[in-house]
Amino acid sequence: MALVTAEQLSREIQDSCLSTAKSLTSDMGWADPPFPVQPLLDKFNISEVRERPLNGDARLVYRDGRLIIEVNPLFPPNRRRLSIAHELGHLILNRCSGRDVLFADHGDPVSERLCDRIAGELLAPEWAVRRFFEATPSLAPWQEPVRCSTLIRAAVAFGISVDAMACRVLHDIALAPRTLGIVWRFSRNSSRSTSERALRATSAWHSMTDVGFIPLNKTAPSDSIVAKAFREEGSYSRKEELHLGRLRGNFSVEAAGFGRPCSFRSPSPSRGVLSLIAA
Repeated sequence: MALVTAEQLSREIQDSCLSTAKSLTSDMGWADPPFPVQPLLDKFNISEVRERPLNGDARLVYRDGRLIIEVNPLFPPNRRRLSIAHELGHLILNRCSGRDVLFADHGDPVSERLCDRIAGELLAPEWAVRRFFEATPSLAPWQEPVRCSTLIRAAVAFGISVDAMACRVLHDIALAPRTLGIVWRFSRNSSRSTSERALRATSAWHSMTDVGFIPLNKTAPSDSIVAKAFREEGSYSRKEELHLGRLRGNFSVEAAGFGRPCSFRSPSPSRGVLSLIAA
């Protein structure tokens, strides 16, 4: 196989990587989540996962004839799981591309997005995610199975972040094809490190071709149900006027907080809000 650079990732190679990840998980004989990482490590002859302070989340190293994944212990367990699976994604990508096992392409956004997708497939396989939501009881015959509460519960069940589960459910698998999900956190503007901390949109997920790009770093209005869900327990829903890129108008919005409850005066770094918008 000819060597492929990070800039030359074809759709065929990307599909091959995802097919490889799906084959791995279907061969594991897994039943209920969360699915263990160790069998995947064994498949790729990873001799050790070692916690070590790093500038990033994780990295793959080859030392004394052994493959080792080093992971940053400062992040929560669900993020470390995803980071480990992301490094396995690089191994899968290198194998499918005919590259050296330790070929480094961490600076290439296409490769990084693909490895995130592979990590999601390894820890939250499509068949298992579909089964989880199919088994979720409906509140009413008209009620969508993908709600804030079910999506947050799925993230806990699979041992991954709410962002990653929203990506799997709303973007990768498209279980709710006309729903947009946004995760909000109390943070600075990611493009301006000197900005004030506020409740901002940090990730957005959907599968709608007519919606386009959803701008991040948007601040949640103080009277919105997103702000209410940040302050209080429970799920809230109502019609709200929204301006999110090309998505403009009056929409049905549901919002629920996750992580430790807090206030704007003493926000918890683990606190976040998931909002779902029926578009």
